[in-house]
Amino acid sequence: MEQVLDYSRVIGRLRGAFRSQIRITAALMLLDMRTRFGRSHLSFLLALAWPLVHVLAIYFTFIIVSRVIPMGGSPNIFIATGALPYVLVLYPARVTTLAILQNRQALMFPVIKTTDIIIARAVVEFFSACLVVLIFSAVLAATGVDIVPLDWPEALTAVLASIYLGLGLGLLNVILMTLVRLWLIVFVSIMLLLYITAGVTSIRLAFTDQWRDVLSYNPVLHSVIWMRTAYYGDFSEIALSKSYVIAVATVCTFLGVAGDRLLRGRVLLG
Repeated sequence: MEQVLDYSRVIGRLRGAFRSQIRITAALMLLDMRTRFGRSHLSFLLALAWPLVHVLAIYFTFIIVSRVIPMGGSPNIFIATGALPYVLVLYPARVTTLAILQNRQALMFPVIKTTDIIIARAVVEFFSACLVVLIFSAVLAATGVDIVPLDWPEALTAVLASIYLGLGLGLLNVILMTLVRLWLIVFVSIMLLLYITAGVTSIRLAFTDQWRDVLSYNPVLHSVIWMRTAYYGDFSEIALSKSYVIAVATVCTFLGVAGDRLLRGRVLLG
């Protein structure tokens, strides 16, 4: 009987802690959005427009400049399936990096921890990324592009995996920002290199096995291949590794959370 009561107490405490965490996260999400966007809905739409404009700029630039179809089918879909995964990695990663810097005032409350702020920013960026996908798809559909993939589950998991990778990199970046002041500039430079080698607008990434081996370590490349697999099937010179994308995202998430625990004092000092 006592053991049953102990289990009930433990479950009750866990439920209470979970509900408390939900309330804290929800409050921090509202604070985060007001800090970044103010009370105006227009400000939120403008912030949402940045990744949307970026992906549309890549898309329309290459559609206008070149009408060459890299492989059978529509060039519109080929460019879209390359640009979208890249943007879904870049923006969640870049914006999550600034979570502590932009919400440091919340740490005045003893109940708030740096991890809470990071989680709240990650949740906001997850839903923002989903909105970007929906709006971008609507724009393509409105312009007459057939956006229906051959494999819907594959396309959906590719989108979610890209967002997860971006958030994982963002969590790690929060810690790296405390160690290297100019890390955000370094990260954007790295993302530019990953973009160049991710095959966003081309299909032949390398002409030797040695280069293909090097490029295969680019997780964004696998995100792009993953998305295109939903439309074209198996097509790439480099074998898709879904587990590699998930592993990189998970390792970055773990390092970010562990680093926050180990370096919390330094993170608080900024």
